[in-house]
Amino acid sequence: MRWSSFLIIVAAVFSLFSCKNAEEKAVVQKEVKLPKMEETFPFAETEKIELLSYENRNDWDTIRRYSNRIVEDKKLLFDTTHVKERVVLNEKLTKDLFKAFFTPTPNSESAACFDPRHAVVFYNTNSEIIYAYEICFGCAVGQASNNDFKYTMTSVGTLYPVFKSAGIKYF
Repeated sequence: MRWSSFLIIVAAVFSLFSCKNAEEKAVVQKEVKLPKMEETFPFAETEKIELLSYENRNDWDTIRRYSNRIVEDKKLLFDTTHVKERVVLNEKLTKDLFKAFFTPTPNSESAACFDPRHAVVFYNTNSEIIYAYEICFGCAVGQASNNDFKYTMTSVGTLYPVFKSAGIKYF
């Protein structure tokens, strides 16, 4: 009887410490310092951000199939008649997108399909494309149009809620 009481007390003490540890971890996650949007490429140079959804690009874009080169000379390289939805982000969704790009997330598993159906396109004040990020939510992989973006996402899943909030329905 004494041993069982002792073990219960020890277990209770350990559970208190483990709960505190979990609370401390949650606080650490909340304290992640994001870079300033107005100082961070491509957001700092962007006048407009557009979300696109389209049919699996590998089915119809035979020239650039399985390529991350979708922008050249500041224009989209692919046939935009396959684009099903285009949404220009408002200020709130732009901030949500920024947080999605820069909030660390746990690494997630991905498949090897890369059948892109979505893109985030950044335009400057001259309506020229300065950056694009193409996404396959099916395999959780994204590809950048260039290497100017020094931050990389650990999970494209963070972008999914932004697309949904923007009204994108084609997934």
